[in-house]
Amino acid sequence: MNQMIQSYELLDNLGYGGMAKVLRVRHEITGETRAMKILYEQYAVDPQMEKRFKEEAMHAGKLNHPNIVKVYEYIKEGGNLCIIMEFIEGKPLSQIIGAEVGPIVAAKAIPLFVQIAGAIDHAHNLPAPLSTVILNLRMCSLHPTISQKLPILE
Repeated sequence: MNQMIQSYELLDNLGYGGMAKVLRVRHEITGETRAMKILYEQYAVDPQMEKRFKEEAMHAGKLNHPNIVKVYEYIKEGGNLCIIMEFIEGKPLSQIIGAEVGPIVAAKAIPLFVQIAGAIDHAHNLPAPLSTVILNLRMCSLHPTISQKLPILE
């Protein structure tokens, strides 16, 4: 049996950041695949960091836009602090652009930037305090899907 956190089976690593790692997980009842962001232990033991991480989940969970990854729940189990999010398949934009020869062509770039602008506009035009949500717009946080949807992951 694989390792579990609450009702989520941990499957594999999707990525590592400065403060958290992201795993692909499966809900044991529904079988749905999700992403689980787990705050590193050295941050999870800090009450201020725990508060910030929980607030991140709460605020992000209220955002509803096709280009912002959905946040489903916040989990605290033992020493683990986790955010359960929509799982997005695809490579980060940083890998896609890095793999192309020369700069990305305008015909590909413009539709992506329109989606990014729409997500930022949505987040900034919500009533306070939601409008204060800061989206992490690094290219590794942008994952175009096969259908050309560009969700922002953080």
